[in-house]
Amino acid sequence: MDCLTPRSGRFAWTFVAWLALAALLPSGASVMAQTPAAEPAVVDVPSPASLEELKTVNERVKALVAKVRPAVVQVSGGSGVVISADGLVMSVAHVGGHARRPVTFTFPNGRRARGVTLGNDKMGDAGLMRITDRGNWPHVEVAKPEDIKLGEWCVALSYPISFDLQQRHLSVRLGRVYHHCEMDISSDCAIMGGDSGGPLFDLEGRVIGISSTCGNSLLENRHVSVDRFLRYWDRLVKGDDMDELEPGQGAIVGVESDPEVDQARLGNVVPNGPADKAGVKLGDVVVKFAGKDIHTFRDLTAEVRLHKPGETLEMEVQRGDTIKKFSVTLEKK
Repeated sequence: MDCLTPRSGRFAWTFVAWLALAALLPSGASVMAQTPAAEPAVVDVPSPASLEELKTVNERVKALVAKVRPAVVQVSGGSGVVISADGLVMSVAHVGGHARRPVTFTFPNGRRARGVTLGNDKMGDAGLMRITDRGNWPHVEVAKPEDIKLGEWCVALSYPISFDLQQRHLSVRLGRVYHHCEMDISSDCAIMGGDSGGPLFDLEGRVIGISSTCGNSLLENRHVSVDRFLRYWDRLVKGDDMDELEPGQGAIVGVESDPEVDQARLGNVVPNGPADKAGVKLGDVVVKFAGKDIHTFRDLTAEVRLHKPGETLEMEVQRGDTIKKFSVTLEKK
């Protein structure tokens, strides 16, 4: 990766940024900082090249937090963000649970409001809720998918589990977007229990994703992309609970991931399965499926689930230095 500063310099700047940010955040917010375990391979952007540049980022984050903080809410052990004056709330499906469930929202100033869950996309973990109490609610803008850029600064706000039994405090994490597809966004904004449903913002103050899950590595923080919400928006607003297998109903391609890498490299090709019959080999790296770019095995899994057994789709793989294309007919699970 080409950077204006060496890797060690990037970590040094990141540490200074956290110290500066912690001193400037509004009262009641806290920062949780961690150093990435590995450099995001797909991000090719420089670290701040000077103290002045770092101060500029810091001031933008300070202004962003002040702007969006009033719209970030606690809900049902998780978090959410209000995106309309009449109280539409973005969260995740594993916080919402199911449609038409009563919930209570708590704003940063302590104000509470009653509400109800709307639809839930259980496969993508996207969920909507609505405040039912009357009010002109503080809200934020939602970004367009094309506005999301790899390597851009991002800020995650949410309410993690707290040792303070009386109150959960709003936390702020600064990081970079290092992966984006129609299904999700990955960032190095560390998230933990209670953060589910919290918004991920770009530095313009627009929601680009909603925090969903975290893994063992700092680079395994997943946020549901706004793309995913838009894909099923009408059904989510209507209150549909969409099952994990909808509409694919258990279609399989017959491959397994290589757990040693982040890419969609194949660690196993099931003998006599759809991919094997098509000519896909162990060690191939899937780069495109059904016309969609594939960056991780999770992307592949998500895309397969959108199709039905019997469909024949094109799978594009990298084999050594060569790109090969195969027609794969999905089978029933």
